[in-house]
Amino acid sequence: MPRKRRTRLPLAVFKALVPKPLRKRRARRAASASVGPLKAARASARSASKIARTASSASHLVKPSTRKATARSASSRTTKPRTTKPRTTARKPARFSARGKAASRAGKGTWRQARFTGVAGSRSYRVYVPLGLRRTTKVPLLLALHGCTQNGLDFAAGTRFNDLADKHKFVVVYPEQSRRHNGLRCWNWFRSAHQFRAQGEPAILAGIVRRVSQEAALWRIDAERVYVAGISAGGGMALVLAATYPELFAAVGVHSAPPYRSASGPANALAAMQGAALKGAGLDRFLSDPVDGMFKGPYVRLRLPFRPAEVGWRDTLEWYEGFPPYGHQAAAFARLSSCIAGVPRRPQPTVVTTGTGSGKTGTFLHPIVDHVLRASRLGSPAPRR
Repeated sequence: MPRKRRTRLPLAVFKALVPKPLRKRRARRAASASVGPLKAARASARSASKIARTASSASHLVKPSTRKATARSASSRTTKPRTTKPRTTARKPARFSARGKAASRAGKGTWRQARFTGVAGSRSYRVYVPLGLRRTTKVPLLLALHGCTQNGLDFAAGTRFNDLADKHKFVVVYPEQSRRHNGLRCWNWFRSAHQFRAQGEPAILAGIVRRVSQEAALWRIDAERVYVAGISAGGGMALVLAATYPELFAAVGVHSAPPYRSASGPANALAAMQGAALKGAGLDRFLSDPVDGMFKGPYVRLRLPFRPAEVGWRDTLEWYEGFPPYGHQAAAFARLSSCIAGVPRRPQPTVVTTGTGSGKTGTFLHPIVDHVLRASRLGSPAPRR
């Protein structure tokens, strides 16, 4: 029978006389003995293996004639190897395990993570390189902007852009908004400081695109096929990039986002997302201001509200058949017409994003037919297709 390990001395005297390491060992032995036969068996197995190691290390000090006896006595003290099953207690899931799992599902290629720092600020971003991409092959680039409360991995898993990248061979860049710059990780499309060229987040995102495009040691990006797509707040920032850096992006894809510069701060951002339109003098200034209005530059970048055309729209076209146009159609007529009030002019590039497909087609078709009929009447050859 093993001797009893407990002491009958009072606790204070025991702590004063017994060294601390020895007290700890005794406490561990008592704990192991109190948790059940399973842990007790493990403790005895550990002590037996320790005795065996001590005996084997001390065997070189024993005379040859007594080595066998010592080994025999040591082996008699050892116990049988442990045959109990390991613990089956549930472990807590690893931190960020869900994101890691989402990253493993998002495509078969490789990820690269970096950080861009420029004059306008700094943001981190991830680059997805599709499986089987050859470094010497020119490929498109897609800048993917996540929505609020998301990050790049969430957006990649939700859109499956990486699966398309593996299939069609293009590079995807996922910039990430930080909580420091927006508490909900939203891109600040609604703040005036982030709505113009060469400042704020548009400058940062354009800098990320330029840096990735210039890393020829990793991939070759076709500068003519750089695109941007976003959802919600990312869609709003995608529109800002299309308006402020039109030479950088060949096309823009937007989902569930308000128009460019439809809000100038957090106060009216919610109203813009709910579709509230500008009214009164603000609407007129937004439509007609040559510097900050909708028609700034050579393109109509935003949708126009559905309202009847104002008096005088007929002066823009000599020929017109059909229903009276809406205001956005009349505005497009004024930009696309080659002759206004008998004065020849050069049509202006125009993008119309409002109305049905047939309504948009008619918006362009009427000025074209008007030009062809006028040229035929004057004896000029009609333009070839």
